Amino acid sequence: MGVQEFVFMGLFAEVEVRRDRVLKKMNEQVSKQDKKCGVAAAECAYMGDDWPDLPVMARVGFAAAVGDAAPEVRRAAHWIAQADGGRGAVRALAEYVLRCRQRHPGQLGV
Repeated sequence: MGVQEFVFMGLFAEVEVRRDRVLKKMNEQVSKQDKKCGVAAAECAYMGDDWPDLPVMARVGFAAAVGDAAPEVRRAAHWIAQADGGRGAVRALAEYVLRCRQRHPGQLGV
């Protein structure tokens, strides 16, 4: 089975919305994707950086943290990016996943 991507970045467009409300929405979206697509939370990855991310990180099968994440988030993560948030951490996670799945362009002869 291929990798299905669900990006919830649109939730962060509401600048005046407090982060805890956004993360509550994120948690709800993970549940909806489970029902809608048959993708269980245990099959999802999530990258966090601060305490409010911990409940979602606990639900997913692969929790990642940015390099400058809070110590509690770093301890909860299965993988920690060397890059800090906003400095290439998400790209590093994407490359890590592709390498693990042997789908990185460098491994495909591209």
